[in-house]
Amino acid sequence: MKVEARSTLLEPTAIEEGWQDLRATIWAFPWSRVDHGERAWSKLTCGPVLDLFDRLVKGTAEQGKTLLREVARTLAAELSDESRVTVYEYLYRVFLGELVERHLVHGGLKGCERLLKRRASRILSDASQTGSFPTFDQDEGLIAALCCAGQYVPLHTYHAHLTGVPRSILARTRGADAVRLLAYLAFHMRRFSPVLELHMPKTLRQRLTVEQLTEDYLAASQIIGANPSIHGTYGAAWFFDPVLRTITPSLGEVLAFTAANGALIVCLGTDPSTVADATAKSRTRRQMYEDGTYVPKRYLRLWARRRILQWAKTQTRPGGPQ
Repeated sequence: MKVEARSTLLEPTAIEEGWQDLRATIWAFPWSRVDHGERAWSKLTCGPVLDLFDRLVKGTAEQGKTLLREVARTLAAELSDESRVTVYEYLYRVFLGELVERHLVHGGLKGCERLLKRRASRILSDASQTGSFPTFDQDEGLIAALCCAGQYVPLHTYHAHLTGVPRSILARTRGADAVRLLAYLAFHMRRFSPVLELHMPKTLRQRLTVEQLTEDYLAASQIIGANPSIHGTYGAAWFFDPVLRTITPSLGEVLAFTAANGALIVCLGTDPSTVADATAKSRTRRQMYEDGTYVPKRYLRLWARRRILQWAKTQTRPGGPQ
């Protein structure tokens, strides 16, 4: 494969020990269509592949998503289905190679190599079974590419990035929730930033379970434990709403997990994106919203560093999160 020289995976002796498993996983994949993909890419107007990757690294995650969607539209417009599959294989080969060579970890976080290796293994395993890689017009492909570029760190189902708790949420809480939020920030979080914000892919196909959340928060606790500067986790979602216990009973265990183990849950109100997310995959919730018997609301979840690490110690599994 005649890619720019620095995109070629380094030999094992040139890789630091923590990256050996990840390098070996990528190296073992057959990459049988990369040469065809490179030739097809060279005929497009997208420019050198490493220039594209550099833009993903240097920009923001949202800028990266916009850029990758533009690439997806170009591929869809100018290539046959067969050629498009080979180009995506070529792009993933380069992106994963650059990840290893540059040691691209979001925010310079320690202890993420294992998580990156697990996500890479999943991508390559799925590609072996389906014959294609995730495309950039879907969340799965966008997240995979941006994890390679150091914009996100992969967890289990979720992905995460470093941020601060928005001060604007103080104006969105009311009454007892506002008091509880201020107290939790002052006495448990102690600072607004940095925190690890968790995101669930919008295209998650399977039903959300407490087992999934447990794996994701164990992965988050692994990162928090290795990085003393992180003050906890932050997230906001419609499925943290306690009213869902009666509307969607299958979320009961998820809601119980959400409210347990020292985390804080407060209501942030509703907005169009919350309504869209909550009604997208459930006829029951959609009908109840249309009938006026259910108003989807977004709930904030904060989990302070000390408390999530205490919880993680109670989760006994050999070798920690896998």
